Amino acid sequence: MFSRRAAAEFPNDNPELHDGLVWVLPAPVGRALPTLRLRPLAGAMPRVLGPSWEREGAEPQADAAVPEVAGDEAVRDAAPDVENDAAPCQDAVLVEALPESAESFDEPHDAVLAASPPQESPFARYIAALAALAAARGATRAAAALAGLLEHGRIAPGAFDETTLKGLISRRILAPSGTHASAEFRATSQAWRGVLDGTTADLDACGAATLDMWSAELVAAALDAPSSAVPDLRRELRRAGVAAFGLLAVA
Repeated sequence: MFSRRAAAEFPNDNPELHDGLVWVLPAPVGRALPTLRLRPLAGAMPRVLGPSWEREGAEPQADAAVPEVAGDEAVRDAAPDVENDAAPCQDAVLVEALPESAESFDEPHDAVLAASPPQESPFARYIAALAALAAARGATRAAAALAGLLEHGRIAPGAFDETTLKGLISRRILAPSGTHASAEFRATSQAWRGVLDGTTADLDACGAATLDMWSAELVAAALDAPSSAVPDLRRELRRAGVAAFGLLAVA
């Protein structure tokens, strides 16, 4: 047994410890808000004690009588007026009354419910499949460069050796600068991005090659592999869910 305190000793999210403020997150990346959860009181409200000192020359004042209010009325009278409260904090204080028999805060009346994590986009899964294929061939630097090229249209200097870099430029994947995607590659990758993410259905902008073939040729160029390796890379990409015109669900 312990005596429930009226206020928290430090910011926390455990309302079982006290009757003061707890801190909740309305969203996974939002700001923590102070939340006041009031419990119904049975019987008379406690007296508000005045200070033990009096101003010099002032007449002592008797404690103001507090009427007996029980149950839900006690909660309503004790709750602060949040809407009209001129508190210096910009964040509103959330006030929630707990049911009289509440013993656990795992029930649906909790102020914050668990939010589902954000879903990964289809284009992000596509990039991960290409990077995983390159990494499986031992080309970890090429895997990272492929992700940067598809996502941001550029690569870090020195990401490829001189021979591979010349091959990427000759195939019009990289611009002559060697650090940015060519305009042709950028347009094709953005077109496939729109198709995969469902923002467009214009396959004509994706070019003549299917997605699995275009991707296999891209990985082959990043690995400086011969053209004879493209069919094998294409089969591995298809096993990873990269199909002719989109992504397949892979168990």
